Amino acid sequence: MALLLSSGCSGSPPAGTGLPESRVQAATFVRDREVELKALRAEMAATRIAAAKKEAELQELRDLVQQLRQENAESRQAFLEMRDQVEQRQREFEKARDEHGRQAEAQTSQHLSVLKDTVVTLTQELGQLRQELAKPVIREQVKPAKPAPSKSTDSPQSEPRTDQLKPVPSARRGDGRPPTIMPAVRTIPPQQP
Repeated sequence: MALLLSSGCSGSPPAGTGLPESRVQAATFVRDREVELKALRAEMAATRIAAAKKEAELQELRDLVQQLRQENAESRQAFLEMRDQVEQRQREFEKARDEHGRQAEAQTSQHLSVLKDTVVTLTQELGQLRQELAKPVIREQVKPAKPAPSKSTDSPQSEPRTDQLKPVPSARRGDGRPPTIMPAVRTIPPQQP
């Protein structure tokens, strides 16, 4: 009995029980591998889901880039058309401004020509008026005055006084021309004693 006791307390396993222990180790190894395999499968599925999401996002980004390119092309086309319209309006404005300048210059030239003609006409009329004013004075100087017995005929009072000539404006004409100057001649008769 003592022998049995000593053999039961020994640390080495009995000779017939070695097989189940390797099964337990194999089963543990297989279980660990199955757990790892399940984790890898779950991780792979999560990666596939993430990849599918990224692929969908990538497709959305591609569509967005295509849409932005199209909008950019449309915006550029609209910008070019607007720029052409602005340039066209600028050319039309410059053309109208030049035309207005030419018309204003032509009108100014025409007004200047009319003013020159008016000045020439007024100068001629003034010359005629001077001649007409000089004629009565010359006639008066040519006519002999009756000599007064006590005064000589060369007295300055017997001659018409030209310093007494005053312009007398006539009634205004309706044609816009200035009034005509009418001469007023005064003769002073010789004084009698």
